Amino acid sequence: MDSGAVVGFWERLGLHQLFSPNTNSAADVPVTASSNTSDTTKVVSNPTKRHEGIGQVCDNTNEKKMRSERQRARADRPRRPERAEARECPGSARRKKLARSNSARPDLISGGSKRGFPNSVPLPLTGILELTDEQLRKSKFRRILENSELIDLEELRKVSWNGIPTELRAEVWKLLLGYVPPLRTRHASTLSKKRSQYWDLANQTFEVITDEDSLPPYERKMYQQIAVDVPRIDSSIPLFTCAKIQKALFRLLYTWATRHAATGYVQGMSDLLVPFMSAFLEPHVGKALADLSVDDVDGLWPIFSDIEADLYWCLGNFLGTVQDNYTFAQPGIQKMLFQLSVIVRRIDESLAEHLKKHDIEYIQFAFKWTNCLLVREFTLPDIMRIWDTYFSEESSFASLHTYLCAAIIIHFKTEIKNLKETQDLMYYLQHLPLENWSLGDIESLISQAYVYKQQFHESPSHLNTSSPVQLHTSSSPDKKCASISSSNTKRERKKSREKLSGSAPCPRVEYPNAAARSSTSTNSPIAIKTDKRKKRIKEQASPAFFPNSV
Repeated sequence: MDSGAVVGFWERLGLHQLFSPNTNSAADVPVTASSNTSDTTKVVSNPTKRHEGIGQVCDNTNEKKMRSERQRARADRPRRPERAEARECPGSARRKKLARSNSARPDLISGGSKRGFPNSVPLPLTGILELTDEQLRKSKFRRILENSELIDLEELRKVSWNGIPTELRAEVWKLLLGYVPPLRTRHASTLSKKRSQYWDLANQTFEVITDEDSLPPYERKMYQQIAVDVPRIDSSIPLFTCAKIQKALFRLLYTWATRHAATGYVQGMSDLLVPFMSAFLEPHVGKALADLSVDDVDGLWPIFSDIEADLYWCLGNFLGTVQDNYTFAQPGIQKMLFQLSVIVRRIDESLAEHLKKHDIEYIQFAFKWTNCLLVREFTLPDIMRIWDTYFSEESSFASLHTYLCAAIIIHFKTEIKNLKETQDLMYYLQHLPLENWSLGDIESLISQAYVYKQQFHESPSHLNTSSPVQLHTSSSPDKKCASISSSNTKRERKKSREKLSGSAPCPRVEYPNAAARSSTSTNSPIAIKTDKRKKRIKEQASPAFFPNSV
């Protein structure tokens, strides 16, 4: 074989630079041409590059072997039957078959990507998708109540604002009302001490009464009023018709009224016991208060003594936040009704004018809203949901209650405006259709009241409807007009005060400008008064006024 054939052979293999017959390992050799072929052979001048081609060939060969081994290992890897079957289907048919196989097992979800790689881990959905909103809320409350020795009241108020689970409502209400301390280790001792104190007070005030006529006039009047109101407590619930329950509530209310002489007993306080009774009894009986009958009293009586004591302390702490509503002349209720009228006028002035046109006063229909705190207006589950939010308020709930009453009136504004007769309008306001509201309606009502509170209560200037005209900051003709209007308003208020006081206004000389003031006669009252004042100042400054100074 001649040298040209050898060079052509190595050239086709890409190794002619390394195995050329004319290469010299000791020195660089120039390019030579063969006589038998037209191919030229390039001799590498740098001997250090001769090993690069061999390494490259080895790398390519090893990579191909490793790739083929990975493919064989992937092919031999076990797959789930449904994915192996679906992988054999091309295109959309494969995706449909894969979807059918996954839908056949709704309890599993693939932990891999959307393409369904075989190494995906099935995750169980049981315990995740089956949790309802009620269960999630319970878990939040239990985490706050049980995971720490010191209960975070701030966090508890936040989660309670949106409603409290039924079986946890009694415990949460006692915490929010301050009946039990936030330290869990002191709950049992505090409850035992408070219950013992209540029965000591009841034995000293109620149990010693032998005859109604032996009481002082003030206490006798309270005794008679409580005796009339207790049998009227929500007669639709059979439990309140039981004689034992009525006597227990009578003892509770009379003990509280005698221990709080500033407020005493006010008609309507008895209705406030119904939500507390429902909250404290339902965890023990496992059913709603309305489902209890008179026959269930015997089974409840062993624990009712503790419930009666809890009712006494929680009612007292609750009424302590709105004590002005039940003192003499009830100034708290009057203030709330006035604020209610101002809020309604600010939100919808046409509605306020419609009520004013028919001589409708807010005290005629909204007094019981503030006195009984809407207990007589809503159903028991609805009012307990509203009270969950009331107890969650950091300060007194009185302001939120006022805005809630305003939200009720605004909700029925269309029906109120359509009534043209005063008698029909008054009857409708006193009997608003609130019995068939759902929990969602109550949530919307509370949310609307919160919006009104943030809009007006945090900015009291929004409610100042009798303020004078505001001045413009820019220099314009309107500024002068506003100033004149403001001064006229002040002058009118001054005249009205003088008219009410019965005193005649002082004589006043008004001058339209300075020129007219300078041209006035010196015999005017103002000029005479000014001359006398100047003369008195001059005499006091003369040496004769200070005889000992010389």
